[in-house]
Amino acid sequence: MKNKFPMKLPVRIEAFLVILFSIQSCAPFGTLPQKTDRENKIMGVYSNDCDSTSNRYLKQRLWEKIDLKNSIDKDSLLVRFEITEDMKLKAQLLNDKELLQEKIIKGKFKEDGCFYTRRQFYIIPILPILFAYSNKQKRIYLIDNSLVFEMTYNSGGAVIIMASGNSDSNKWFYTKYRD
Repeated sequence: MKNKFPMKLPVRIEAFLVILFSIQSCAPFGTLPQKTDRENKIMGVYSNDCDSTSNRYLKQRLWEKIDLKNSIDKDSLLVRFEITEDMKLKAQLLNDKELLQEKIIKGKFKEDGCFYTRRQFYIIPILPILFAYSNKQKRIYLIDNSLVFEMTYNSGGAVIIMASGNSDSNKWFYTKYRD
């Protein structure tokens, strides 16, 4: 006689899966201001230099937020955003009108007019019951002629139960030059 029920997972694997799914959500983004442009008008040219930030110690250039492997360290550069045919965001680093670098940002526009990048979730198992994780997501939107680049993340480690963790959300503001 055949067994009608599938094989049951060991308790360790079930516990690991429960912990994994409980930590995979990012720290939430803050609420959007009422003045947010909700019509996907992110297209345009922006200053690469940061005007202001929600964290005074983390003033970073826009291209450093887009391309983490960036090696260009020059003032007065511009960043152009265009929407591709498949609704992805194409970013171009410009020096006057000369194209220096180009990158496609994977993600999607949502009904709130913001562009959300794909969530980056990493889990590093160290032992069968010990692991560390990192979870990060970015949101880009336009408000009062400024591009807002917002990043939220949480990270930590666990040994069967939560051992430690932290989460944060930061915003960077960049001036729009032209459409």
